[in-house]
Amino acid sequence: MANYTAHYHLHQWEPEDSFLRRDFNEDFQKIDAGLAGRGDCSLLFGSYVGTGTCGPSEPTVLTLGIPAKALWVSCGSRHAVFLRGNTQAVNFSTSDGELLEVEWTQDGLSWKLGGGLYNHDYQQLNEAGTTYYYAALYQESKKAPGNTRGLLASWGLVIRTQRIVKVPSTRVPSPVLLIDQVYLPEVRGSVFMEPSPALIRGFSPIT
Repeated sequence: MANYTAHYHLHQWEPEDSFLRRDFNEDFQKIDAGLAGRGDCSLLFGSYVGTGTCGPSEPTVLTLGIPAKALWVSCGSRHAVFLRGNTQAVNFSTSDGELLEVEWTQDGLSWKLGGGLYNHDYQQLNEAGTTYYYAALYQESKKAPGNTRGLLASWGLVIRTQRIVKVPSTRVPSPVLLIDQVYLPEVRGSVFMEPSPALIRGFSPIT
């Protein structure tokens, strides 16, 4: 008789146990439900350097590469919070605040001053030569077929770059996804470990 794990009640067989395909299917359903219940949000951290432009005709454009749901920008005593769906945000400071007009895109957002009495680059979070830090909250897809990035993210893995290559059939089935850089906490011997140049030599990209 199999034992079961404490949290998801998955099968743990003893050497003398027999097991059925039904047992595996039940376990996979429990794992799938457990992962779905953990949520699908991720954080993206980064920074940008102000260019000094500002005003109604000079928006500050931030390209994130993802459709952010929320963004927090901070530098010294100034900070702003942007929420997708809102067309305005406020640049707060220790002494005052400025209203920003916001436009959202699929890979980022832009904002600009609304044309008040004063238009300064620091009011638009774009002071020349100043480094601004941001944190973006976005939805990580786990359900789309073939979305390897989302699937690995659900396992706690983060892909930096990826490519599809054809692999000789004598080695492994073709095609296969090779990950250039991926963080694998507490994982050893995984097929997704970073490939060496010798491993990928002679492979041709799929067109």
